[in-house]
Amino acid sequence: MKKHAAPLAALVTFSLLAGIVMYTPVEAAVKTPTTAKQAVSVRARDFVVDIPYDPSAKVPRLEDDYYMHVNANWFKTTKINPEEGMASAAQQLEDKVLQQTTDLTTKAIEHQKAGTATQDEKNIANLYSCIVDTQGRDKAQLGNLAPVLAKISAIKDLQSYANTMAALSKDMTTFEPMLGGFAVINNPKDNDRYMVELAAPNTGLNREFFANEHNAPYFEAYRKYISGILTLAGRTPQQAAKTAEELYALQKDLAAHSLTIAEAANPNLGIHILNLQEVKKLYSNINAVQMLDTAGIGPKNGIQQWIMGDTGIAARFNKLFTADKLPLLKEYAVFNVLSAHADVLTPAYYKEALAYRMIRTGAEKEKSATRQTEELNEALLDETYGRLYAKTYFDDESKEQVKSYVDIIRNEYEKLLTGLTWMSPATKQKAILKLKTMDLNIGYPEEWPGYLDKYEIVRPEEGGCLINNTLNMEKAQREWNSQLIGKPVSKTLWIGETQPQTINASYDQTQNSINVPAGILQAPFYDKNADRETNLGGVGMVIAHEITHSFDNNGAKYDEMGRLRNWWTAKDLSEFKARQGNVAAFYSRYVLKDGTRMKGEQTLSENIADLGGVNCLTRLIGNDTEGLRRMFANFAVIWKNNDTDPILQIRLADIHALPYVRVDAVVSSTDAFYKAYDIKPGDGMYVEPKFRARLW
Repeated sequence: MKKHAAPLAALVTFSLLAGIVMYTPVEAAVKTPTTAKQAVSVRARDFVVDIPYDPSAKVPRLEDDYYMHVNANWFKTTKINPEEGMASAAQQLEDKVLQQTTDLTTKAIEHQKAGTATQDEKNIANLYSCIVDTQGRDKAQLGNLAPVLAKISAIKDLQSYANTMAALSKDMTTFEPMLGGFAVINNPKDNDRYMVELAAPNTGLNREFFANEHNAPYFEAYRKYISGILTLAGRTPQQAAKTAEELYALQKDLAAHSLTIAEAANPNLGIHILNLQEVKKLYSNINAVQMLDTAGIGPKNGIQQWIMGDTGIAARFNKLFTADKLPLLKEYAVFNVLSAHADVLTPAYYKEALAYRMIRTGAEKEKSATRQTEELNEALLDETYGRLYAKTYFDDESKEQVKSYVDIIRNEYEKLLTGLTWMSPATKQKAILKLKTMDLNIGYPEEWPGYLDKYEIVRPEEGGCLINNTLNMEKAQREWNSQLIGKPVSKTLWIGETQPQTINASYDQTQNSINVPAGILQAPFYDKNADRETNLGGVGMVIAHEITHSFDNNGAKYDEMGRLRNWWTAKDLSEFKARQGNVAAFYSRYVLKDGTRMKGEQTLSENIADLGGVNCLTRLIGNDTEGLRRMFANFAVIWKNNDTDPILQIRLADIHALPYVRVDAVVSSTDAFYKAYDIKPGDGMYVEPKFRARLW
């Protein structure tokens, strides 16, 4: 379920999440191809990446492959989790956090039985009982989702389609993928007030993933998934299969007209403030005013401006939004609604979704029923668990120590900015102001969204069921979010998907703030008993990475107040863009042994954040060789990662470079690394100074 959302291209993350997608190892800095099955198109000074990991391979010297040298024993002794399709430092920590939240569930159930449960604990215990009540889920069938499908079935023309989507979106957060869906976010150009974001139609898979022919087996799995959902909805297998092909073609068509990952992240391309005339032009095939008013977000409600991210998808959808396609569009709505709720419907729907996820991740084994229940309960009540998690597992000592790291890193960053020779005093002054103004939130938010206290989760014994409770929670979220429209933006709410138990961190460009959740403040990222340099390689890198996001190719477009506004001199901006180009070109030198080339432009913002973060840390540690080595080593450890091919393909369509690249590309571009390990010409990790990726 989507919560109080971050502005379109404004939220960037460290992206360590083990959950479903984000990265995979690479063999960087290897000069020549090894025993590849097919020839690689290698250019001068390319780095050939050898994936997947070969457990029989000899451990390389650190001078030749730092990432694999540091993590070699882990690769040899750690198998890919057959339930996840991956193994990583983050995934192992996520297992620990899940055990912690499971313990919270157990205590909540015990306290409820004893009559001492808090409201948060009651909600956790009650929803848990609905999830495990498989007979009740079967009996409920679609529950209160049945009237929703009936309304979709009753649609007679294009306008009634638009109005129906709009009306349903008032109560359902999961209606955002369709025409009329909306979210409430802060205005990136004038972020004092919340405004409405109009969501683009859902493409199922993103443009980059669709464009990769290697993913053909997963395309087939997706079509089967669509067909399976529609079959459960009452279509014949033949009808469902035919519709699945048509919906797949529709979504592929829409994706082809979408922004690329790099374009979507660029606020100048991925954020559009639309007036009423522009919305009407974008959706010219219907009465857009009527649609907006029906959703409660139109002129009737005093709203005259809206935000949209990818207008290309919307424009293409409008072109395809014709009477002859109405039957298909209705099926598109049905599939999206059912797919969004598949995990909370009957076990049959859940199994259909699970089967698809297993193919998409390469998982070989189904998770235990207990783990599935715990993961689902935590996902549905993530903020509720977050409140309890912060109280239970995060201590003031850790918070103060991490804050001390924040202070020294920020101070060093100021010195870094002050010493830049290519940046003018005027731009430096603005950059330092942004740095000093930045809010850094450690552990948990100071404020929680009001809908958490409005949840009324009904137990099966009292007539409750999982789907109806889920829909009621969505309604509470929507009502609370809607009342924010036009009100001042809160600086104390954590927006997006980052919660205290999350194994991740985030930077919000429109808030100029960083959130470092309690979940990630555990080994190997943080250990209060470890030495400072080791922790700097973990949580220090997380913090420095997120700080750098404020000055990456996209973050640098926002000022100290989080407003989308240019604060650079023309000369400085030109130099900055040239340096960005060098970074993108460097990362594009990495090529997999099957010929797949890394896309430096696609991963540019994250690469800048990695490079800037490590550069800051090496400055902070100075000439302490052993300290540098401990920092570099833990930096490599937090990225240890091994994936199945399906996960690899997903990661290749992500904004983050592959984990192996995130280590070897960064350290091979960091001068302090050469001094710490005496890297020389001829070593695999050696890159000529003039070719190293540099921005600061």
